[in-house]
Amino acid sequence: MKFINYILIGVLLCCCSIVLGKQGFDSLTNSIRAALRAGNAKELVRNFANNVNITVKKQDGLYSRFQAELIMEEFFRANRILEVKEVQKVLTTPINFFVVYSLKTNAANYRVFVKFSEIDKEAKVVEFRLE
Repeated sequence: MKFINYILIGVLLCCCSIVLGKQGFDSLTNSIRAALRAGNAKELVRNFANNVNITVKKQDGLYSRFQAELIMEEFFRANRILEVKEVQKVLTTPINFFVVYSLKTNAANYRVFVKFSEIDKEAKVVEFRLE
């Protein structure tokens, strides 16, 4: 009987952590979407890890948060954001998850892939692809 109680408590704790993880996930993805919509590089990189894999048009590599901000400022200067739509959101585990946006600008339409990972018990963007 005690064994069944332990199993039930374990299942309950797992469910609670998934729900709490999803709330944090929604908050992060809303923050990223708002920064994209506003064309605000400073707010966008606030959720980036210290080093992040970035692909923006033909630039591809591992960049510091500061370099990522400069790359995104350049992109936002050249492209006025018209619309941002969330296409897909996947919470694979509480440690890794991703979101895909559709980004419409005055120059072209882009697909934005954002991958999050837990770093020091905090979810951070570790990969950002704008294709």
